[in-house]
Amino acid sequence: MCGKLLTSLISVVVSLGLLEALLRISGFSYHLYPERIEFGGPDPVTIAKDYLPDRTVFWVTGDYPPRLAALRQTRPGLIFMGDSCTQFGDYPVRLAQLLKQNGRLDSLEYASLGVAGWSSYQGLQQFRRDIIPLAPRLVTVYYGWNDHWYGFGVEDKEVAQVLSPLFKTLDSLRLGQLGMKAALGVAQRPTRALRVSLDDFKANLREMGALARRHRISMVLLTAPSSHRAG
Repeated sequence: MCGKLLTSLISVVVSLGLLEALLRISGFSYHLYPERIEFGGPDPVTIAKDYLPDRTVFWVTGDYPPRLAALRQTRPGLIFMGDSCTQFGDYPVRLAQLLKQNGRLDSLEYASLGVAGWSSYQGLQQFRRDIIPLAPRLVTVYYGWNDHWYGFGVEDKEVAQVLSPLFKTLDSLRLGQLGMKAALGVAQRPTRALRVSLDDFKANLREMGALARRHRISMVLLTAPSSHRAG
């Protein structure tokens, strides 16, 4: 009986191994998250060089880990959070200059921690993990440009599950990728999901506000120009 069971087990393992090999040889690949990040600018070469994967917030700038470590020592009183409008925009510098004009804030320490492509979901995770330990007096929060884009097959909040250790292990196997594609095919959604739904966008901002109050941090919400119209 044990011999037959062992033979059956070996047969299953060999069969799965052969199927895995055939899928790899055929070039089959299916992922629920971006294998590399590309925007209209910077170009893909710059993206590959300057951005790093992150399990919690999906990606960060290449200098993010050492900058965050340095900020834990300096403890800036003002932090700017957001997406590419914050990372590449000059409003953090200009606002800091305005705040210093009256002479009372000459020693103001500030930091811009915006990351291109981020949604309010990623901002909430950053707030929990990185901002609260810095204990700033004030943070500005500027998200929304990326939340309304179509997701990579799943919403941002579901990508966190995709990046879990178990899923990462399954995702490294072509058989696991095939199973995920089949599962999504069965549970096909009627419409493409946005990266962050409107309800979740509101909830993410409210949760950041609640966390800020709980930790005695003043929070200012920034929004995109209201004159924008579709098309």
